[in-house]
Amino acid sequence: MNSKVKFTKIGAGKESFTFRSWFLGENHFLVGLSLDGPRKINDNYRVDYNKNGTFERIMNAINYLREYNVDFNILTVVTEE
Repeated sequence: MNSKVKFTKIGAGKESFTFRSWFLGENHFLVGLSLDGPRKINDNYRVDYNKNGTFERIMNAINYLREYNVDFNILTVVTEE
């Protein structure tokens, strides 16, 4: 059988991420998160479309992933900083 999986944003906020975390954990997904170090360094390089740093959002995502036993890894860019 040839299966395809598509993901769609369900909503905003905690409820949406809670469901997605549960789904990812139940289905044994491995999630990669981009984090380039402490807040000061990460937020200098990793910003969203509004130019806001992403450190807090990434840390919140890690907490949800841990709560729902989702396997994850951290993808990091190493700089001279």
